[in-house]
Amino acid sequence: MQPMAITVETDGTSDSGPCECCGNMGRTVWGYLYDSGRPIAAYYVQWTLGRIDHGAHIDLVTGTWGGQSSPKDRSVVAVTFRWMSSVPQFMIIDAQERPAAKAGSLAASAKRRDEVIGTPLASNVFAMLDAIWHSDERISELTRGP
Repeated sequence: MQPMAITVETDGTSDSGPCECCGNMGRTVWGYLYDSGRPIAAYYVQWTLGRIDHGAHIDLVTGTWGGQSSPKDRSVVAVTFRWMSSVPQFMIIDAQERPAAKAGSLAASAKRRDEVIGTPLASNVFAMLDAIWHSDERISELTRGP
């Protein structure tokens, strides 16, 4: 299997809030991922500004994209992010309750953690996360760490 050559195309930003526990505003950024120029996913990164101790959520909408595709060709994979002992940690979680899964306009299904872990999709998910982490400067508050 050939390694993925993932590129990131940033798109929008939206602020929301305030956070119920701290009063800070939240931010969501989104964009698109391509493997050798072929669209492979849309992504959303959501966190509370100024509170990286709250962590972040990353939703990946994976599957087939293009003129002949529809939401039934795609699914949502959800990931949580935390800094643990000054090391970034990512964990795949059940996606059913994430906003990207509930919207239904981009993907018809949401993956459970056990449907991703130990599959080829897991390797692809972590390659996508790596591309976002290193390419989307809008999440620099998260990537620079505590």
